[in-house]
Amino acid sequence: MIKKRISASVIVKSNRVVQSISYRKYLPIGSIEPVVENLDRWGVDEIIIFDIDRSKNNLGPNYDLIKAISSIPISTPLAYAGGINNYKDAIRVISSGSERVIVDNLFFKNPKNIKNISNAIGSQALLLALPLTINKNGIFHFNYLNEKSKLLDLHKILGLKPYFSELIIIDYLSQGFDSKFDIGLLEIFNENDIDIVCYGGIGVSGLSSQILATKNVKSIAFGNILNYGELKFQEIKKSIKYSKKNLRRSIFREKI
Repeated sequence: MIKKRISASVIVKSNRVVQSISYRKYLPIGSIEPVVENLDRWGVDEIIIFDIDRSKNNLGPNYDLIKAISSIPISTPLAYAGGINNYKDAIRVISSGSERVIVDNLFFKNPKNIKNISNAIGSQALLLALPLTINKNGIFHFNYLNEKSKLLDLHKILGLKPYFSELIIIDYLSQGFDSKFDIGLLEIFNENDIDIVCYGGIGVSGLSSQILATKNVKSIAFGNILNYGELKFQEIKKSIKYSKKNLRRSIFREKI
C-alpha cells in the first residue's frame, strides 16, 4: 500500500517566506533557508514551494532560490511552483534541485504546454495546482494573477489527467485560517480517479483525518500553522486520528 503523506507548503514572495491569508494578505516570516532546514529536521514528507511573484511579474522560475534550497543538506523531496511556462523551464527547475514541478495558470493559458512538460520530465514529476472555491453555482477557479474567479471546466482537467500525477486542491478562501477547508471541494473529484493533495485551512483538528480518509487524497499540506512552534509538525501528526499505519513514518532529524 502506498502510504499517505503529510507535506509542508512554503509561500515565497520577493524571495522571502511569507504567511499568506487567502492569497490577498501577506505577513513576513523570513529567509527560506532556515524554514526549509526546520521542515526537513521535523520530518515532513515533502516541501512544496509556491513562489507567487514569478508568474505575476513574468519572471520565470526562480532558479537561484531552488539552487539555494538544494544546496542545503536536506533529504526531504522538493516540489516547486512559480513562473513555469514551458518544458525548458520545467527541465531546468528539475536540474536545479527540485524533484517535481507544479503549474497553475498554465493550465488555462496554454494547456498544450502541460503535455509538452509531461513528455519532457514524466507525468510523475508534474503536479497541477488549482485555487478553488465552491458555491451553489458550482466550483470556481481563482486566478491570483487577475484576482478573478471563473467556473471550472472539469472536462479540461480530465482531458489532461494522463499528463500530471496529482492535483493540488487549494481552498484559497480558507488559507490562513484553522479548520476551514471545504470538504465539498473533494466531492466533485471523488469519482474521477484523480490523486489529490489538499491544502488551505486544514489546521489541527479532526478535519485532517476526514480528508485523509477520502480515497483519492494522497497528501495533506500545512502552511502557516507550521510557523507557530518548533514542534508544531509533531503536534499535527499526533492529532491525526487517521490510521497511523497508512501514513508515512516521520523521523525527527535533530541537527547537532
